[in-house]
Amino acid sequence: MVLKKKKEIQVDAFSLDCQQLEKLQEFSKAEEQNLASLLLHCAQLSNGIQQIQCIKQIMPLVKAMDQNSACDPMLKTCLEILGETYFSLDVKNPLKKVLASSLNGLPERFMTLAVQSFVCCLREELETTDVYLYRKVLDNLASCMEDFNLGRASITNLFEEETLLQTVQTTSGLAFILFTKAMYEPAEELPSLVSDLLCRSRKLAGMPTWFVNNCGTLCTEQLSDSVLLFLCHGALAMLDWKSGSMGENGEKLLLDIASVLLSLSSELKESSMATSLSRILAIWTNSALAALIPDSPNLKMKLNGNSEVVGKLLEYVYTHWEHPLDAVRHQSKLIFRNLLQIHRTTITGSDEKSDPFFARLTRRLLSLEWHVKGKYASLACLVECLGTENILQLDRSIPVQILNVMNDQSLAPYASDLLETMFTNHKVQFTSGSQKSTWIDQWHDVWVSPLLLILCEGNHDQTTYIIDYYLPKLLRCSPDSLSYMIRILQASADANLGSWSTRGALGALMACLRTARAHGHLELSSIMSSGLVSTESIKQGLVHQHNQDFLSSLCDKLFEALFPGSSHPTRFSALSILGSVAEIFSVPKGQEQVFRLDQEINSARVRTLIQCFASTFEEVKVLAFELLMKLRDVVFNLQDSESLDLLFQAAMDLSTSTKPYDCVTASYLLNFLAYHKDLQQICLGKWIKRNPQMNEDTSVGTVEKNTLAVIKLLLVNVEEEIFQAKRSLLQAAASFPMYGRVHCINGALQQLPLNNLMFVTEWKQIVARLILMSYELSAVVSPVVQSSSPEGLIPMDIDSETADRLHMILKEIQPQDTNDYFMQAKMLKEHCKIQSEKLAEHKPMENISTEMRGKESQICDVTAQMVLVCCWRSMKEVSLLLGTLCKLLPTQASSEPSHGLITVEQVKNIGDYFKHHLMQSRHRGAFELAYAGFVQLTETLSRCNSESLRKMPEQWLRCVLEEIKSCDPLSTLCATRRSAGIPFYIQALLASEPKKGKMDLLKMTIKELMSLAAPSSEPPSAIPQVHALNILRALFRDTRLGENIMPYVADGIQAAILGFTSPIWAVRNSSTLLFSALITRIFGVKRGKDENSKKNR
Repeated sequence: MVLKKKKEIQVDAFSLDCQQLEKLQEFSKAEEQNLASLLLHCAQLSNGIQQIQCIKQIMPLVKAMDQNSACDPMLKTCLEILGETYFSLDVKNPLKKVLASSLNGLPERFMTLAVQSFVCCLREELETTDVYLYRKVLDNLASCMEDFNLGRASITNLFEEETLLQTVQTTSGLAFILFTKAMYEPAEELPSLVSDLLCRSRKLAGMPTWFVNNCGTLCTEQLSDSVLLFLCHGALAMLDWKSGSMGENGEKLLLDIASVLLSLSSELKESSMATSLSRILAIWTNSALAALIPDSPNLKMKLNGNSEVVGKLLEYVYTHWEHPLDAVRHQSKLIFRNLLQIHRTTITGSDEKSDPFFARLTRRLLSLEWHVKGKYASLACLVECLGTENILQLDRSIPVQILNVMNDQSLAPYASDLLETMFTNHKVQFTSGSQKSTWIDQWHDVWVSPLLLILCEGNHDQTTYIIDYYLPKLLRCSPDSLSYMIRILQASADANLGSWSTRGALGALMACLRTARAHGHLELSSIMSSGLVSTESIKQGLVHQHNQDFLSSLCDKLFEALFPGSSHPTRFSALSILGSVAEIFSVPKGQEQVFRLDQEINSARVRTLIQCFASTFEEVKVLAFELLMKLRDVVFNLQDSESLDLLFQAAMDLSTSTKPYDCVTASYLLNFLAYHKDLQQICLGKWIKRNPQMNEDTSVGTVEKNTLAVIKLLLVNVEEEIFQAKRSLLQAAASFPMYGRVHCINGALQQLPLNNLMFVTEWKQIVARLILMSYELSAVVSPVVQSSSPEGLIPMDIDSETADRLHMILKEIQPQDTNDYFMQAKMLKEHCKIQSEKLAEHKPMENISTEMRGKESQICDVTAQMVLVCCWRSMKEVSLLLGTLCKLLPTQASSEPSHGLITVEQVKNIGDYFKHHLMQSRHRGAFELAYAGFVQLTETLSRCNSESLRKMPEQWLRCVLEEIKSCDPLSTLCATRRSAGIPFYIQALLASEPKKGKMDLLKMTIKELMSLAAPSSEPPSAIPQVHALNILRALFRDTRLGENIMPYVADGIQAAILGFTSPIWAVRNSSTLLFSALITRIFGVKRGKDENSKKNR
């Protein structure tokens, strides 16, 4: 007996694609076996027999699942993959029968979910357009009916749907085009035939008999929308669109199909038909992309991004990218992506980065709100087309904006997908570029740093969604970034423990570690053994929490430290910390807050902060003002009308105080009160006449309306005070120094957007009055400031009653070798007419800076110092005010009055004013402060588009150099006091010259000055040489000229040394000062005995 060797059975193994494997990996668990890990293991086997044994283990696992597992996304994913696997297997493969047999044992509680998965697979099978796969589709349908419960249920469910009819129509459309394509002659006319059918312009005359007999109704009857739809589908699927093989007729048909489909988009609203339409439109874009060839300019023009067809398709995308059906949304994304590719093809050879269509499309998408879900997929397509870096160049804050959206769970998946596309593309751009060694730091700054910030400070929902959706994708793209996250978070973990609503750095660190471990990016033991994360941090992370009462008690201590008389360091530190608390714990209204500083504010604490305005230190005033602005809603609610009126009255009184720092306090008070919406009604109503139109226009900002009213009031007061000062400057210096009012006006202007004001007409009038007031005030005080000995000058008043007393004072106050006279008070007696000499009927004459004695006379303490302070501070404020007003000049070329609040002529006059005072002022404080305003003017002129305005500084510079060279005995230029304001004037003119240009003005100026500074054999006046040396000294000391002045150092040294040989002391003195400045410029400032000096910049 012969035994035959048993034939070995061969079974073809199945395999899964990358996407299916990734889905299973997401749900697989290494520590225990679940359905996903079993399927993953089965797919990795290469032997079909072994796969059969593995499939038989599926049902025991499924039956062990409880009822709640029906909602588990893992089970849904596994059933989908099982369905796709079943329909991919050949009908004769034993694996197909084994899989069907196993699925017959599926518990009833999971049958509905399995039927849904199999119906989706069947629907995809029926929608295939490949004729070679039709047999396989029929075999799969038959196998579902052969002893396969799940298959039969799926077939029944599918046939009950209306989509089956559409499937028949789809197949019919395909068959018609295929049949006609095989029979119709000449073949070149086939596109015209289909085009005529779609446009309903084809007649039966001249048509072949077979066509009339079989398809004649297509020409004679009105075609329904569904027939037109599937006829378009058949043409797109069955005709050859590649490389424009059908010629011009094919191009016309392509455009006609697009026209028909777009017209149907407004008619077909039923869900299944809308789905089919979107799918066919996507197919059209693929066909259009295939039809584009280099030698079809007409088609390129009609399919360009700016064409009508593409425009309508984009509108279709915008309309349907948030359609309720997933399929329509998905097809809209495909259409959008293909449209981008079509446009790229039409502009082949051009620069995509500068293409107007791409630029316009990008700006439109970025301008949409982030709650528009379609924005995310479209931006992802643009990133794939243009690259992440090109998108970020338009707005670097896009990653942060997207992360901020992720507090909404409905938007989190869309946001995370877009972020993944962007940072993955960005990484590819970096790694393919030239800077391969430094790209990771830039990549971290863009994508990781904002993530860490939100993980630390974001609310619970936002951070949870970011951890679930975004963080795994980021770590999958760049696993090495985990070390960077750990290092950054651990560095601040001790200081930022979080609170009941935020994770803090420690909580963020724990979240990153958990996520990385869950996705297989680290082993906790290896991280701890390497020392990257300390054991102490792990312990803290398990119990970290924040005691909110700590912040409340901290604020109590800080407000207690602001008591009257507290030291400057104490106040500065307390206000700085309070400001930080207000900023760190500020969130938009309606959001949950960790700590609210405004709840710690009461009336007493508001008064404490306002009292900080009285500090003599500017930093304390600034910090108090900024804190009040952050808390202004609660602060103003705590202020009643009486308190507000008292504050305003105090501000007006302080604005005319003889103590210089009082006017600064007044300025901060007025700027603070300008934010109160009822300021005009409560305080200003009794001072000035209100404009009803301004009050009725509630759309205009409160600050501008109040500031305009306050400036009007201050301007009226200072105009009247200037009138009084013309009669008696001594009385003005002792009783109402005008600089305080001007300082408040300037401070009020500083907090307004000067180029975006609403009441343009009223502001023009105010600006004109301010300029005129500045000139008048300057004329009153300039005799003192421009005096050769301003420290001791008190000008003669015209009031006859004070003339005798003034004469005595002038005899006593003379320049001396000591400054004793400077501090001695001189008594000025004048007739007191308080009630009749009020500056305005509305203004009380109570003045805290004068000393009232008796009912009939007023005795004022006046010193030369008071007069001088009044005059030079007035000159300072006028200069700063004029400099501020110059910024109102429009930068455009037009000089029409309607285009700006200040005219070109006014600016020219202001320039002449600055020149006059810089050239003639003797007091250093006066010309230094005039210089500050003049710099603002020259910088404004340098930015103007008008050629005449830009050339103005150059003209002024040439004029002053000519005046220096002229040696005119009648010249008013000051040769003493190191040339007084002349160097400042030239510095300001040169500072306005663009540093990136050729610096022609600097070259010309240095050349002229060097020639003047050099010794001459002729005996002309030494004054030009002195001026030149003093100006050169100022230029070499000016740090803003930087390296541009260095090429002239050698010539400067030569001029200084040669100046030592002059017989004139003034020349030798100026040469010494120049030489000292040059030594500092060359070697820097000596910082210590043993420290090497650094180069002066």
